[in-house]
Amino acid sequence: MNSLEGCFLFHFTQKLAWREAQEECERLGGFLAEVKSEEQATLLTSLAFVEEAVVGMHAWWIGLTDQGHEGRWIWQHSVEDAFYTNWAPSYPRNTNNGNDCVVMESRDNFEWSDVDCGGVQASPVCQKYTNERTTTTDETPTTTSQYYVELRGGDNSSSGNVFAVNSNGFFGPVCDDHWEYSDADVVCRQLGFSYGLPSVESYYGRVPEIFAMDNVGCSGSEDHIQDCSYSTSYDCMPYEGAGVSCY
Repeated sequence: MNSLEGCFLFHFTQKLAWREAQEECERLGGFLAEVKSEEQATLLTSLAFVEEAVVGMHAWWIGLTDQGHEGRWIWQHSVEDAFYTNWAPSYPRNTNNGNDCVVMESRDNFEWSDVDCGGVQASPVCQKYTNERTTTTDETPTTTSQYYVELRGGDNSSSGNVFAVNSNGFFGPVCDDHWEYSDADVVCRQLGFSYGLPSVESYYGRVPEIFAMDNVGCSGSEDHIQDCSYSTSYDCMPYEGAGVSCY
């Protein structure tokens, strides 16, 4: 479906977890849909009803999450706060830290609800700007947000091993070489917290063997970990992931 905001694809042939849905949209050269106006919401809701009638699909992912910043809903691709929302009654719940991703479901008339990112299967609504250029590589996954960072493996959204996008567009873990308090502070402020405590040696579980960053050196005043000095080459192992606890 074409609109002034670009193209939307209701990818009904795939039922995926939220992260997988995001990666599928990126594989197609786009991103999970970002619904930033009532007009867009009306358009996608009406199309969702049509898709349900034609192909029987009842649930669709969009690109909104509060993963790593509980209660602060941010569009994943543009890294913008959600100023317009179309929540179903009683949502968002903001009481279960596992309900960090947003789905449009027929039971809620395709208004939004927050659900478990990995525990729910839905189809992605992908979006692509008609004038946007995307780049991919054959060997590494890519993401479309240059300042994206998230925490993985922790018991809640305020702690975990640090994963980030580097200057090459690669998303992966951060190595714990020279990982210090100033580095943790930058990551936690980037995620909407006040400060952080560092952890090392993959404290929140082993990480993938391909790293996005090594030898991170933040002064503590940076807005993003991507603004700090770091190396995209590394000599790290899966038990050398950097982590944080944010407060």
